[in-house]
Amino acid sequence: MAEAPQTPTTRRPPRLVVALLVALAVAGIAVAGVFAYRLHERQQRRPPPPPRQTDVSLIAGWMTVPYVARRYRVPPEEIFRALDVPAQGNERRSLNDLAAAHSRSPEEVVATVQTAVRDYQATHPAAKPGGPPGGAGSRGPPAGEKPAANGALSFGATGGTSAEAAAGARDERSSQGSSWRAPLGAAGDG
Repeated sequence: MAEAPQTPTTRRPPRLVVALLVALAVAGIAVAGVFAYRLHERQQRRPPPPPRQTDVSLIAGWMTVPYVARRYRVPPEEIFRALDVPAQGNERRSLNDLAAAHSRSPEEVVATVQTAVRDYQATHPAAKPGGPPGGAGSRGPPAGEKPAANGALSFGATGGTSAEAAAGARDERSSQGSSWRAPLGAAGDG
């Protein structure tokens, strides 16, 4: 008896499984989109950071180096370097704990941190309010654009009137509590 030759058959998954996988993928993309949108909205509403603290006399022994670094906008490495203490393993220790661990008085450690912060702030001035986000080291406006007095950009030879009009509209709306900003060059052109 001769057997019939068998042909390889490929078994396709049932349509229901494919439909469920596609639906699951679409739902996953939708959920990720919702989370991304919420994150974006939260970032847009975040208030600007508080101004850099400059009164170093407020530095106290209960503070940690990362806390001082955030509050006074000084890299923590600068403070650890001034204290001559390794950063590894000391991020969560207060200045008083660091003083005790390195056989120094708390007043000496606080004074050293105050000096380090004061010296860093003297050599790295804070960005001016309303200035470019990059601070003192940022590049200027692109070629063909000239900055107006209020930080907006004025295009072309309008004599700055578009920037002034945009600033006026922005000031008027900001007093009403809105965060609307006129598009650059839109107000006052024509």
